[in-house]
Amino acid sequence: MTLTAKMNKYVEDMELDIRNDIRQGFVDLQTEKADLMENVGAIPFLDFKHFASRIFFPESESMMASCIKDIGQDAVQVQLDECCQGLSRLIQDQLFLTSMVHAMEEQKSFTIKDKCALASLLTVALHNNLTYLTEIMEVLLRDLMQQNSNTQPKLLLRRTESVVEKLLTNWMSICLYGFLRESAGQHLFLMVSALTQQTAKGPVDCVTEKALYTLSEDWLLWQAQDFSSLVHTHTHTHILNTWVDYLSPSKRFFHV
Repeated sequence: MTLTAKMNKYVEDMELDIRNDIRQGFVDLQTEKADLMENVGAIPFLDFKHFASRIFFPESESMMASCIKDIGQDAVQVQLDECCQGLSRLIQDQLFLTSMVHAMEEQKSFTIKDKCALASLLTVALHNNLTYLTEIMEVLLRDLMQQNSNTQPKLLLRRTESVVEKLLTNWMSICLYGFLRESAGQHLFLMVSALTQQTAKGPVDCVTEKALYTLSEDWLLWQAQDFSSLVHTHTHTHILNTWVDYLSPSKRFFHV
């Protein structure tokens, strides 16, 4: 048998093995769908104020707590002092607000984190007037698109590097909350739960977090030892985790 024939035979056998694995995986997913529905239980939806606070201030616990107080139904009405009332009137002026945003973004010391914080604070301040907030966002978006630095329109809005980009994220989160809760949220949660469950069925490198079953090639565990599925017994006091022996030569622990 020539070398070419051997290579063709090897490729055919490999393709056959892959097809068999795909068929078996499809059958397993179909038979385990009912188990997933039973194990998930109720969908843990967040109420609007906690949902919004996590979107607006994901890295600041103090700002998140203040946001919950300001946008919740049980928000306490605080009498603003004269300075705060003046600022409130100023941000209702479209020209002043857009000029202020541009002036702050031109400061070299104004970091991306500061821009995101400003956008979220503006969202909290104006969330009761979405029409005005939308108008401000449209003006800032037009200004962003007209900047000379944006020579590649396809790259626009791919990163949150300006106030208006974070503002757009917050605006979409507010507008889509009802749709997520009433329609798409359950399906998205089930999909994520199924992916997590499927990933956990195979070896997962506890150091690099790469897995045998994953959707991303970057996180694929290329070399996995033979394994078998194990059932964990959960108690109120502890969880029994089973780990395979220390594997050589990879020198990794794998959670199965």
